[in-house]
Amino acid sequence: DSVRHFVRTYALPVLCLLTVVSFAPIVTAQTPHRSTPEVTYTQLPLAFEENTDSNHAGRLYSATGHGYTVELGKDGARIVVPGSAQHQPAQEISLHWLGSDPKVQITPEIRRGGISNYLPSSDPKSWRFNVPAWEQVKYHDVYPHINLSFYGNKQMLEYDFRLNSGADAKKIRMSLGGA
Repeated sequence: DSVRHFVRTYALPVLCLLTVVSFAPIVTAQTPHRSTPEVTYTQLPLAFEENTDSNHAGRLYSATGHGYTVELGKDGARIVVPGSAQHQPAQEISLHWLGSDPKVQITPEIRRGGISNYLPSSDPKSWRFNVPAWEQVKYHDVYPHINLSFYGNKQMLEYDFRLNSGADAKKIRMSLGGA
């Protein structure tokens, strides 16, 4: 019964979240034999980086997929799909886990090869070098005996709640905003 309740209660928010991400525009190659920077970029797997930007306080990790950005914080996730060239505003979806442990420990897992370097302005104080990328971000005991992992499946964002022995699936409660 608890599994049915969980599926019934959370199937719609999860489907809404995944639907928005799945409708992100997809760039395809003009010819299969020639690689262009856009095609190569759009085929990169989703990778999470630690967020040190003070403009995004509270968001500890972020990843950029093709057509969206996801930011992860202790209280939830935020997905932003940029506006179009026709001046449509950006669309934002927020996902919050209600009643979760506010002191949840969040760690990156499975380091990807390569690093990123950021030089956003001419001010060397804003420069960031050797930023590692991670395959997934794990929330340890977001609820008692329940872990939450965000990861990419190619360019698509996915997440799983993993219930350990003694976990109560009824504790998992989420709110979805902006959809």
